[in-house]
Amino acid sequence: MENLLSGTIDVFRHIVHDINEGLAIVNQKGILTYANGRFCEITGYTKEEILGHAVAECLEPEFLKLFDEHLSIRRDGKSDPYEMWTKRRDGVNIHVRCSQTRCFDSNGNFTGSFGIVMDMTELKQATAMLQQAKEDMEKHVRKSTAELMKSNEALNKEIVERNKLSELFSKAFLMSPALMAINRFEDHVFLDVNHRFTRFTGYSREEVVGRSASEVNVLSQEDYENIYQDLNGKGSIYNEEIEYRTKSGNIRVGIYSAELIDVHGEKLVLSIHHDITERRHAQIALKKREEELSQRSAELEEANTALRVLLKRRMEDQKNLEARLQQNINELVIPYIRELENNSLNQRGKSYLNLLESNVKDIVSPFLNSISAGYKNLTPTEIQVATMVKEGMMSKNIAELLGVAVGTVDTHRNNIRKKLGLKKGKINLRSYLLSIS
Repeated sequence: MENLLSGTIDVFRHIVHDINEGLAIVNQKGILTYANGRFCEITGYTKEEILGHAVAECLEPEFLKLFDEHLSIRRDGKSDPYEMWTKRRDGVNIHVRCSQTRCFDSNGNFTGSFGIVMDMTELKQATAMLQQAKEDMEKHVRKSTAELMKSNEALNKEIVERNKLSELFSKAFLMSPALMAINRFEDHVFLDVNHRFTRFTGYSREEVVGRSASEVNVLSQEDYENIYQDLNGKGSIYNEEIEYRTKSGNIRVGIYSAELIDVHGEKLVLSIHHDITERRHAQIALKKREEELSQRSAELEEANTALRVLLKRRMEDQKNLEARLQQNINELVIPYIRELENNSLNQRGKSYLNLLESNVKDIVSPFLNSISAGYKNLTPTEIQVATMVKEGMMSKNIAELLGVAVGTVDTHRNNIRKKLGLKKGKINLRSYLLSIS
C-alpha cells in the first residue's frame, strides 16, 4: 500500500510539474506556501520572491479585491472560478482564470485553499469567429468544475491526512480544462483519464481505464505508433496537431503534447490534448471566403478590361464619325457657300452668309462641343449670341441680325458671363470664348 501511495504521489508530482496551468496553495492567513513553475511564469515572480509572502504583496489591487471576496466565499463553503485582467510583475497585461478550493484539517477547521491559475490571454485575443466556441468551452469548464467538486468531496472522506499531497496532485490532474490521460508506455494501457477526456470523447472512465489505446481507438493506430516512437526517441512531444475520434465516430482536431515519465522504474506517458476543432473550422471557412473573394476580384478585373476595350472602341468610332462629318461638310456644304459669296448680296446678306459659314464650321469644332457639353444651361439664343461674339461682332451688328434691340443683346451677354462664371468685368467675353474653342 505504501509503495502504491508513493508511486501515485510521484505520478501526481510529475503532473503538477508538467501541467500547463499555475498551481498555488495559500494558508488561512493569506500566505503563499506552494507554487509550481507555471504559476511563477504567469505572474512573473520567482518562487523565492513569493513563497512565504502574503498574496497581497504580489497581486494587483483589482486582483486582490477579487481574491479577498472569493476567500470569504470559500470560508462559507462555496467555490466559484473567476476571471479578470491583471498585470504580471513586468507590467504586461494578462487575462487569468482562477479555480480555487477550500481546505480543512482533520477537525474540520479551515486551513486555507489551493487554486489553479490559467493564462487566458491568448484565448481572449481570439477572433470573433471563435467567440462562440470559447463560450461553450467556459460552460463545459464550469460544469466540469462542479462535477469535480462533488468528486473531490467524496475523495476527501476517503483519503486520510497522510494522503494530502496525493489529493493535491489528483485534483490538479482532474481539474485541467485540457483532455489528460496517463498510459503505461509498455502496452499503451490507460491508467487514468480526466473528466475533460471523458466529456469530449464520449467514453466513460470505466470504458477507458484498463484498456489499451488501440482498443479504445481514440487516435488512429498510425498516430499512436508515431507518438510512441517519438517518445521512445526524444522522451516528449509538444504541440503537435492531431485528429482524435469520439465514441460516436466524430473526428475532432486538437493540439497534442506528451511526456514520458519514470515512476519506480515503470515508464508512464502523461498526455495533454487541447481541442481546436472550432478554430480549425473557422480557419477553413475564412480560407474559403478568401478564395471566393479572389475569384470575384479576377472576374471584376476581366469585366473592367472588357469595358476599357469597349470604351476605346467607342472613342475611335466617335473620332471616325467626326472625321466623316467634317469631310461631308467640306465636300457638300462649303462649296455652295463659296458660290453664294460670288453672287451679289447686300451687307446684311453677306453677314448672314459669313455667320452661316462660321456656324457650319463650329458644328464640328471644339468650341460648339464645349459650349453644348460644358454649359448646358445656356439657352439657344444665348448660344447664338456667344457664337457671334466669338466671331468679333459688336452688339449693334448682333441686334440687327437677330432683329432685337441692342439692350436685349447686352442682357444676353451679361447672362452668358454669369453662366460661364465670368462675374468680374476684367475678363473679356470674346477672349474667353476663343480660349475654349
